[in-house]
Amino acid sequence: MTNYSSTIEPNFKKFITSFYKASDTPPSTPDAYLEYFTTESPLIMGLTKVKGHEEITQLRKSMWEKVSTRNHVVENVAEISTNDVLINGYVDYLLKDGNKATTEWAAHMKVVQLDNGNYKMEFYQVYLTK
Repeated sequence: MTNYSSTIEPNFKKFITSFYKASDTPPSTPDAYLEYFTTESPLIMGLTKVKGHEEITQLRKSMWEKVSTRNHVVENVAEISTNDVLINGYVDYLLKDGNKATTEWAAHMKVVQLDNGNYKMEFYQVYLTK
């Protein structure tokens, strides 16, 4: 079960949960994962930095090249300020060669809330351990 800061809004919790479910789904056309980002949002994954939907798509494709399935487990979400959170957890992988792997990660996520109440990320950075 995920531990959330008490001040995080229920709709923001739903956004976080659904984002990681989308992340655990291989890229497709159209890719639902992109709907979680503003058009020009930067995404930093470890040492790789991309910006915008086109570059995020290419990064996603490369991240799935050797992976059959993955499952993110979000352990904690701590609010820095409104719509700005730190997240940590781990991800379990089943690789295409049959091996399994687990990686711990932490992330910094900043979102904007749209007029319709939905959220989109304007910044997302993931810190990985091996």
